[in-house]
Amino acid sequence: MTGNGLEEVFTSGNDLEEISFEAYPEYYNASNDNSSLDDRSGKKGVEAESVATGVVDGRTYAFVALERIGGVVVYDVTDVENVSFVTYVNTRDFETVVPGSEVYEDGELDKWVTGGDVAPEGLCFVSSQSSPNGKALLLVASEVSGTVAVFEIE
Repeated sequence: MTGNGLEEVFTSGNDLEEISFEAYPEYYNASNDNSSLDDRSGKKGVEAESVATGVVDGRTYAFVALERIGGVVVYDVTDVENVSFVTYVNTRDFETVVPGSEVYEDGELDKWVTGGDVAPEGLCFVSSQSSPNGKALLLVASEVSGTVAVFEIE
């Protein structure tokens, strides 16, 4: 215990950068308003925006929203001495350009907003006991796309 009552038991270090790079090397450090490679390195990187926790089948999970590149990283935090990466889910469509995106004279796109769920901003875990279908759910509200995704957790 420390003087303020908090003690760090786990840090993700550069996990979020490594996980997103492994999943989407061609869009590494893309921002939420374009899909340009390495647009965020000098800024905030993947920008972990919010975290929610929930218990599924006796295991405690931490869900981390990545606002810029998109998606949610899941860690099993049941045993804080042995935290482990579970999965990374990203439903952003990097290949789609939303109508109304602007193209500069040099061919570069400004506000090259992509399709799918873009810029997860808020997370809400719904336990299986509170869920309408009896299964644990993760609700993900995305700022740029204006969408809400519902993930069933198995």
